[in-house]
Amino acid sequence: MNELTKLQGNATMSSLELVDIINKVREQEGKAILRHDNFMVRVKEVLGEDALNFQGIYLDSMNRQKPCYHLPKREAHLMVMSENYKVQAAVYDRMVELEGPPKQMTRREMAEYQLKLIIDLEEAEARVESLQITLDENHQWASVKRMEKEHKRSFKWQELKAYSLVNDYEIKRVFDQNYGEVNAYHADVWLAVYGVKV
Repeated sequence: MNELTKLQGNATMSSLELVDIINKVREQEGKAILRHDNFMVRVKEVLGEDALNFQGIYLDSMNRQKPCYHLPKREAHLMVMSENYKVQAAVYDRMVELEGPPKQMTRREMAEYQLKLIIDLEEAEARVESLQITLDENHQWASVKRMEKEHKRSFKWQELKAYSLVNDYEIKRVFDQNYGEVNAYHADVWLAVYGVKV
């Protein structure tokens, strides 16, 4: 899907094209495929209210209008910061291709451009770090995926959910890069059901 548009004179990539790039790399590595609807959830999580500025529409294979995003360079890079370097490089290369050949710059313009790139990268890294802190800062809640990774064993979400509902524990929804959102269960629930600490 080659969804090139221009947003205020700048090249953009559609959320469809970003998902295609991510999935090409994931397929090569034998990883789970990312669905476009889950990516749309991630855009809202990562960009917050700014996501509204990039909303668009595309026609699906049945000629129905569906929502998508048209993301400029900065936002496209933010959306793949949690992916591996192959994905990040592919998105960067595609954006460079869409922007066209660079104009000849003076040394001053080159220095200003490089400084802007460094600042953009630092801001993007800070945003990703902030999101990671937000997701992990509350050690009173944990998803099954997180706990399975930490404890190297499997857990059944059904038991955690049942215990939470019976004992009036809130079940939180948290961002997950593969599934969009997943349930997170309180530390007391983990301790009661499986005897593990969050």
